[in-house]
Amino acid sequence: MSKKDYFHKWSGIISEHKHEKKQINQVSKILSDWANETKTSTHLLSNFTYNSEEIDLAIILPSSFILIDLKTGGGIIKGTENGFWTSTALLKKTDKNQNAKPRKINRNRNPFLQADKKKWAFLTFLNNYNKRIFSDEKSKKVEKSFIYALKSHIVFSKEVIWDRSQIPPGTMHTDKWFDVYSIKDLIEKITPIEEEKNIQLLEEEQWSICTLLNLIYDDDKHDFSEIESKYSNLPKDTVSSYKLKGELIHTQFVDIVDENTIYVEDKDGKRLKVHLNDYFKNTVSELRKLSNSEKQINKNEIDINLVNVERKKNDVFFKNDKESLLVIEPEWLINVTELAQLDFCERQLFNSRYTLKSRNEAMTRGSIIHEVFEDILQRPEDIDGMKEKLGKSFSDRSLEFALDNLDYKGMEDYIKPHLNKLYQYRTKNPLISHIKDKDISTERFIINPVLGLKGKIDAVVTDVDGTRAIELKTGKKRWEWIDGRPTQKITPGHRSQVQAYSLLMEMKSELKISNPIIVYSGEETDASQIGETIEFSYLDKTKSMNKRNKLVLADYLMELDYEKDNANKCLKCKDLDVCQNIFSLEKNHNPNNLPKYFTQEDKFQFDDNIFTKKEKQFFNEYNQLLTEEYRVDKEAQGTFLLKDKIERLTLGKTAVIDAFQEVEINKYILNSNNDSELREGDRCLISDKNGPIYGDCLEATILNVSRNNFIISTRAKMEFIPVFLDIYPQENIFARNYPMIYELIANKENEKIKNFIINKSNPASNTMVDLDQLGTLHESQMKAIKYALGLEDYLLIQGPPGTGKTLTIAHIIEQLALSGKKVIIGCYTHRAVDEVIKKLKTHSKLEFPVYRLGESTSEEINEFSIEKIVNDNKTIDLKVQKANSIFSDSAVYIATTHKWLSGGFDTLIRKYGKYDVAIIDEASQVIIPNAIGTIRLAKKFILVGDHKQLPPVIQSEQAKDLSNTLFEELYNNDSACESTKVMLDIQHRMPEQISNFISNEFYNNQLNTFKSDSNSVIELKDTNSEYASILQSKNAIELLDVKSSNNNKNQSNQEAVKIKEILKTLLSSGIDHSRIGVIAPFRAQVAEIRRNIELELMEYFDDKASIKNIVDTVDRFQGDERDVILFSLTIGESEIPKLLQDKRRLNVAISRAKMKFIAIGDWDKALQSETLSNLKKYYDSLGDK
Repeated sequence: MSKKDYFHKWSGIISEHKHEKKQINQVSKILSDWANETKTSTHLLSNFTYNSEEIDLAIILPSSFILIDLKTGGGIIKGTENGFWTSTALLKKTDKNQNAKPRKINRNRNPFLQADKKKWAFLTFLNNYNKRIFSDEKSKKVEKSFIYALKSHIVFSKEVIWDRSQIPPGTMHTDKWFDVYSIKDLIEKITPIEEEKNIQLLEEEQWSICTLLNLIYDDDKHDFSEIESKYSNLPKDTVSSYKLKGELIHTQFVDIVDENTIYVEDKDGKRLKVHLNDYFKNTVSELRKLSNSEKQINKNEIDINLVNVERKKNDVFFKNDKESLLVIEPEWLINVTELAQLDFCERQLFNSRYTLKSRNEAMTRGSIIHEVFEDILQRPEDIDGMKEKLGKSFSDRSLEFALDNLDYKGMEDYIKPHLNKLYQYRTKNPLISHIKDKDISTERFIINPVLGLKGKIDAVVTDVDGTRAIELKTGKKRWEWIDGRPTQKITPGHRSQVQAYSLLMEMKSELKISNPIIVYSGEETDASQIGETIEFSYLDKTKSMNKRNKLVLADYLMELDYEKDNANKCLKCKDLDVCQNIFSLEKNHNPNNLPKYFTQEDKFQFDDNIFTKKEKQFFNEYNQLLTEEYRVDKEAQGTFLLKDKIERLTLGKTAVIDAFQEVEINKYILNSNNDSELREGDRCLISDKNGPIYGDCLEATILNVSRNNFIISTRAKMEFIPVFLDIYPQENIFARNYPMIYELIANKENEKIKNFIINKSNPASNTMVDLDQLGTLHESQMKAIKYALGLEDYLLIQGPPGTGKTLTIAHIIEQLALSGKKVIIGCYTHRAVDEVIKKLKTHSKLEFPVYRLGESTSEEINEFSIEKIVNDNKTIDLKVQKANSIFSDSAVYIATTHKWLSGGFDTLIRKYGKYDVAIIDEASQVIIPNAIGTIRLAKKFILVGDHKQLPPVIQSEQAKDLSNTLFEELYNNDSACESTKVMLDIQHRMPEQISNFISNEFYNNQLNTFKSDSNSVIELKDTNSEYASILQSKNAIELLDVKSSNNNKNQSNQEAVKIKEILKTLLSSGIDHSRIGVIAPFRAQVAEIRRNIELELMEYFDDKASIKNIVDTVDRFQGDERDVILFSLTIGESEIPKLLQDKRRLNVAISRAKMKFIAIGDWDKALQSETLSNLKKYYDSLGDK
């Protein structure tokens, strides 16, 4: 018989700190020995969170709960209920220095108050879960005992002297629950507590407490055997985890045989003859267009999935009883909501794509109703909770109400009847009133790369008959004339949408899929009857799939049918102008697809020749480039998620989750042995053990990431145990570029910008305005500021590395604002936004208001956030009032270019007119449509950048021309007058050795170095280190040859280890980590270097964020600088990676260094790069200078 173990260890989130891990191990050993010796059932819980309080340790004993806050060190502890605490070291007689000074404990946070907060957080947990831990009868008896059984202690790692009288018992009875002592005194302290017998827990009740906290039992590991067996025997190209009624065959389109038959080729190269049924006959004509028309997308192979088919040798048959489906380009994921765009008119897809998106009252109302609808479905009995949710939904939109000039009080009166109807429907409709709260999930996300569909279902409800989708529409059904009278009818698009959701559910669910429901909260009928069930037959599935295929082919061909029958439909269409313009911009009109406004000139005022040849050429060229890039973004999602979990993990884009804690509503800490490339800000899918495709999943955003933990936010509550976190980049942001190429041409307000970009017109000369010398700015910086004050059309400022580009921008902003100009700034990254604000804070008196659009991760910068400033007011009235007062002021607004591109702040233009000047920082990283999104909002513009540094990141080879930026196009216009261009030509950052190479290699020797007394010698304590010679040499450039043995082309452990060793030499010599930068070309290598640092050098860093700040990709380091730069070449293959073939990236990497640049890698392979080869020659010529 095995010996019973009385000690049990549970973990929430693994500690990030070595000293804390050591203390936890000590406590575990002490408690384990004591528990087994005394035969006391003991559970130790480590590192978990409840009610936003982080608890280091909780000891669950049969008669007590003891919370422990771990502290390092010890000594004489002094502290009271308020103020900071101190510890003074206990001195030995042998200590030379007998004058020990008190030091603050835990900075300025009071340990007693922390212990008190943790106590109340855990008490809240016990009260909330009382009835789930104990029987009904016992729960009533023990509830009042919790407060007496619960203790909260401070425990130090070393010997402690603590005078309890410093905190008198008082009304808080601190003597009953609070104490301070050393780890070695733990058993002495808990033994008398356990003897008090304030409560008596059964073993199963102790276990319940741990499991209800979602902690992981340390003896348990994730059992992947079920997942492994599911995939191990499958061919790589087979997806059989879906619930299929026939075969699934992945193919490529070859040819058309006749109206019912096509040829395809399977993955083995076999030609198959596919016999379609009547439902997919139209697909043949759509595919024929691909052969006969000029394609918008240059992709030779058209992928086709044949789903639920019957295969007989080389013939494939579509069968009605198997519900066969044909999917064109399945990895091109179409959002289910887009199916409704083909409803009123097929051309609505393009009309919507090129129209600048802006919020309206109906959209805002709909969003609020949807948010509260979740609570109505899941917690119908919690009326107060719904009221609170409604209030929060309104309060969170205070800025929008001010921007859009919305009557929020009237809106609330409009919304409440909708919510009342939805409540009545939930509680009285026989289809869902009987369903328990736990059987309803909201915001359920499904992604299916086999069907090429994805979508977020408003709600999924389950009962004994099966499971069904519920879709909420906040309007009414559409009126149509049927049999000579007006009749309300559900639109085909709404039907297709909810039927497509059901199809997605059917392929994953073991349960029967019941007919879906569409609920119209705007219907004026009996509230319990506002929902209508929708049929879900094979015919409906084929209609949804044909619509989905049509949307894909629309992008291939840039073609959808115009309205050819009903001229009045066109006359009444709100998008008639857009539709006419897009028709006029077509390269060639299809004689078989002509709109009514073209064929019936008597009814329409339409001029088909309003655009010039150049304008048409620009629109079609950029439309094609954007669509090529958009396609790659869309397909990348499906391609990646179709890979098995092992491959996804190997690629570094997936993490396995071991445990999780909900810290706030829809905010979670995930415990993971993280070796992924996932980083802060990434959009992801969090899913259960079956993964994002086959299992349950939610969309998530990573708020913070470290070696052992992720912190994420989700749109809805996580109702499953998470196991996988997968990268899931959002392509919707990129789609915002489409309206800009249309706005440039069609909006007369943009005439001047259009002439510069399309017609290559020359700008007017700028005037140099007299201005007194500003501080120590050099001549070219002052020149740029003077030209900015005398701006006529535009100014281009080239800022090579270290030339004070951001400082110059800050002074330009200040001078323009002080002269009464209204200024906006757009930056490519959030980091650049923050840098501009920092420079303004440091180098100007801020005699003008400055606001950041969007919140920053920096508390220092967040004081400028308009959202934070507005939300700091308590009531919605005060918030809206504050926002309106800000907007009416002539303030400087700073945001990312994506924020200006979104159209969300265009209302300010409509209210107060165009800004005087728009400035774009990092303009050489911004594609032309993105740049238009900012400069269109102002009368004149200034672009600041450097086309010799990083270009825009473009994924598609077919769209590489997108990397030609507006900055570069205008700068290379040799006929433009000299006063429109300024190069900042004196750099203050780099040592002369580095600067000379940079100037010669990239700037035709036009970049000069500001003379200073700085040198490249790093002072070291450990002069015996093998790296002392290179760190203490006078050379500013050092090259280390390191051969890599691993096969991962984007990762080198050997280089990571070498960098870690150099870092250790620097850090152990007292060089602060903030002075060091480590750059790698690939995210995988960045992750590898960070892991090496976290494992062995954590003692030199405050936290994980500090490591992230010093290790990143070249792209993330542009605009940054450090004393020492360590550059990992990461050349794993014989050929130089494309990223290193780009001279501009190498310019950025080398030019970040203020004292020394050290490049680590395989220099035999590196010589294939022209720039790296030149660097090696230059280095060899330096000697030891």
